[in-house]
Amino acid sequence: MARERRRLIKILASILFAGIFISFLPFTVSSIFIPVDKETFIASVTLRPPQDYAEKNIGPPGGSLYLEDGTGVTIPEGALTKWVSVSIKRIKDIQNLPLGNRAAMPVEPISAYEFGASDLDGKKVNSLMFNKASTVILAYGDGDGILEERLRIFWRDLLDWRLSGGEVDKKNKIVTAKNVMHLSKFALFPIRFGLSADAYRPVRKIITPAYKDGINDEIEFENLDGKQFTIRIYDITGKRIKILRNNPVWDGTDDDGDIVESGVYIYQLKVEDKVISGVIAVAK
Repeated sequence: MARERRRLIKILASILFAGIFISFLPFTVSSIFIPVDKETFIASVTLRPPQDYAEKNIGPPGGSLYLEDGTGVTIPEGALTKWVSVSIKRIKDIQNLPLGNRAAMPVEPISAYEFGASDLDGKKVNSLMFNKASTVILAYGDGDGILEERLRIFWRDLLDWRLSGGEVDKKNKIVTAKNVMHLSKFALFPIRFGLSADAYRPVRKIITPAYKDGINDEIEFENLDGKQFTIRIYDITGKRIKILRNNPVWDGTDDDGDIVESGVYIYQLKVEDKVISGVIAVAK
């Protein structure tokens, strides 16, 4: 009896040590116990690298795609008008990505992923746009000095990292943004402490809404995720053209949905205790 007890203790100690050791490895672990006879089992442990890529066909009914670390996208019904192949790829060499700017702290991304799409023939679809807001989730790991409560999701345009927003789930090590309108390269950065008026202004100063080609069709005000705000658009005579409540995007239309005439327009953004004004040019 004593011998069996010592043998059992050794086995349990070995399993505990193996579990602790494996937990520090950058692998996904799966194990099974294969019975040989009534008293003997063989433990089979499989180590494999973390999942870096996934793809799935998603269409008008909507759908979801996720990596094992929790990174993924959920596209609601009606957000797409045709079937496409959606993909997610983890970016490993984040040290080669541009540092944070504008609302992001000027540091390397905490994590980064490429969200892309192609048609069912394999042709790449650039900047897939959604008709309805979709949800993007980015995962992050443990690390010294990570300001978890300030982590936000940013997407990359040609020049800048632009804020999508996000809610931090420290328990599951994920950040969720629920107002995403297109696929892009997404990354996690800590947001800056205290935003100036310029941090809310749109990047684009000229839009061409009549072309409807997906290029410069609209302007988007920045860093408004989770805030209550109002945007008013006026022509140069002071006539109000459009009012937007908790919607950061102006598509160059008036309150009736008609595209406005070419010219210069004035915007007034009211958010928290700030009133921010500027001009936007519309060219047809």
